[in-house]
Amino acid sequence: LDPKRTLLDIHQDVGESFNDASWNWWYGTAGGSTHDWTHCNALVHDPSDDSILVSCRHQDLIAKISRSTKQLVWVLGSDWSKSSGDDAWPFLKPAGPGLLLPLHQHGPFLKPNGNLLVYDNGNDRPGGELTRQAEYVIDPYGEYFDQAWEWIDPAFDPPLFSYFAGNVEGQPNGNVLITDGSLPDERADRCADEYQQLSDS
Repeated sequence: LDPKRTLLDIHQDVGESFNDASWNWWYGTAGGSTHDWTHCNALVHDPSDDSILVSCRHQDLIAKISRSTKQLVWVLGSDWSKSSGDDAWPFLKPAGPGLLLPLHQHGPFLKPNGNLLVYDNGNDRPGGELTRQAEYVIDPYGEYFDQAWEWIDPAFDPPLFSYFAGNVEGQPNGNVLITDGSLPDERADRCADEYQQLSDS
């Protein structure tokens, strides 16, 4: 990966050093020297071809890496205009118009059918921040991605937005388990009430 490809939370060029006040505070870095340019938050093994999926929150990407060749197989993300180091990456292309890429994502989950579930936090999404869960269909041979499923909680207006954290997991019965994180207090309380009502019924 390109260490000069540093998007940070607000997708601005913060330079090669990646020294940001907010992360210096979070990590308690004395003197201010945080280097968290990837913020990788998940590794998933794909036994079908012995590869690794890695989720890089600060890069807004999920990459598939071959364990045998150590090369990128595909990247679910977008080329960043301020970096030349990613120009040759094998970015997946959308299968059609309107398909959204994950932004500041968490919890990639590989389903038995090869589809990829993602907790898409949606930080800095053009048109408004909202959190959704998406199931992507990946075609590494055609080098495209499509979307089989999306969940945006309809109970909230404006839409639910989890600034950080969260997870999504497929269940053996076909259901999807979603856990939200970093919700504003009133929304977290409402979610807890809804989940309690569901479990009581």
